[in-house]
Amino acid sequence: MKVAFWTPPPAPSGVGAYAAHLAEALRPHVDVRIVPAPFGERDPAAVAETLAQLNDADLVHIQHDYPFWGGFAPGAGLLSYYRRLKAPRVVTAHNTRRAGDLLRVADEPRRRQRLAKGLLSSLPRYRSRLEREPFAGAAAVIVHTGADLGRLLERRLNRAQLRIIPPGVPPPPEPPSEAALESLRRRFNLGGSRLATMFGFVGRDSGCELALQALARLPPQVKLLIAGGDEEGVIWYLGALRAGIQAQGLQDRAFVYKELEVREIPALMALTDVVLAPFTADADLYSAVVALSHGKPVLAADLPFFGELRALSGALELFPPGDAAALADRLGFLLASGGTRAKLAAQARTYAAQRPWSVVAEETLQLYRQVLSQPE
Repeated sequence: MKVAFWTPPPAPSGVGAYAAHLAEALRPHVDVRIVPAPFGERDPAAVAETLAQLNDADLVHIQHDYPFWGGFAPGAGLLSYYRRLKAPRVVTAHNTRRAGDLLRVADEPRRRQRLAKGLLSSLPRYRSRLEREPFAGAAAVIVHTGADLGRLLERRLNRAQLRIIPPGVPPPPEPPSEAALESLRRRFNLGGSRLATMFGFVGRDSGCELALQALARLPPQVKLLIAGGDEEGVIWYLGALRAGIQAQGLQDRAFVYKELEVREIPALMALTDVVLAPFTADADLYSAVVALSHGKPVLAADLPFFGELRALSGALELFPPGDAAALADRLGFLLASGGTRAKLAAQARTYAAQRPWSVVAEETLQLYRQVLSQPE
């Protein structure tokens, strides 16, 4: 079986990391060929080359999130590719948010733009192009949670077309060297500190401001490291975040580390006491799964993905979304309670052993076989 894996590039977390782990686990069973996501590519020769690679496969597996496929424009590039695909396609829906949420209507401070976005997101044709058509017509759609499944059913996708396959957990990493640990300690002056880390792509849904509000309520020895690249290349957001840290007088306790590399993750996790995921909406949720592979307790907003991951693993603590006081209170408790952290860490390791990527690959392979056995 030849599978064209149409995906963004590998990354420390997020869709790229998810896709890289799944592709690696599938390789012993199928011929996986990575085809880079087009990112709005319009050059006819490049489009033709991409289509040639996709149509040479028995099946195309698309890792879908909007930034990789032309964003939210009505004529986003993915749909034009669909019309020229010959192989059946499986789509993993990493983002099932509604049009108004994707356009951030509620967060738009400019009245005229907010009205325009609200009107656009209410148009049935636009909503269909954004919410339904990336998934409609696929032979199968993979979602991570029951909440994702419910959203796609609301859009009249066929239940038989949908499959819940929770993400796998990467294998435990090699322990970091003392030199790698000391390098990070010195860089962020972590000696004698308790460290909370936000790990993964940084964006407006990541809850960074909420984490800073919580940090200000905690003792000075508690520090926060926001580690990872910016969401969708929104470099101005990282600048605004650093300015906010300075304005609140937290520059000695809160750090933004945009240049995080994959090889640095084991050292970062080894120094971390608690991983924070204070998202205000579905965002880089796979970063929490990566944290479990390092045996780290995760304190997350009580959103559907995290609620379901907690039910499966028992390795997460939850707090009410958007509540800085509750976040500070729960983080303070976890940092003070080594026994609770040890219990959560043990549950994380147990879940990691139960949900390796090899299990997810087998579930995905079964779906591939089902798709290819269907009559054309």
